[in-house]
Amino acid sequence: MTWAACQGLLDTRMNALPGLDSARVAWPNEDFDAPADGVHYRVAFLPNRGWAPYGSGTYNRFAGNYQVSVYVPANSGTAALRTAVDAVCSHFDRLTLSGSVTLTTGTPVP
Repeated sequence: MTWAACQGLLDTRMNALPGLDSARVAWPNEDFDAPADGVHYRVAFLPNRGWAPYGSGTYNRFAGNYQVSVYVPANSGTAALRTAVDAVCSHFDRLTLSGSVTLTTGTPVP
């Protein structure tokens, strides 16, 4: 497994978020104009070092963060924001992608 493969699996999962308009996602190093209305997302893939437990050299564990930041227009309240954050968290919560990538989620930070 490579970092590019991990990111590809996670990006694919993000694109599968129910009701997602992909034009509302800011992908790394791509042009993006934030919409004036509604929710939009910014994705960041932040890999960490991999390692082979117990010196086996056959099993590599890769740790890192796949951060999805959620934005709403200023002065629009928090209801849409919280709904979108809950949707992202439940969409990524503790699942296995491709039989080899297992996700765990952290606590959303305001």
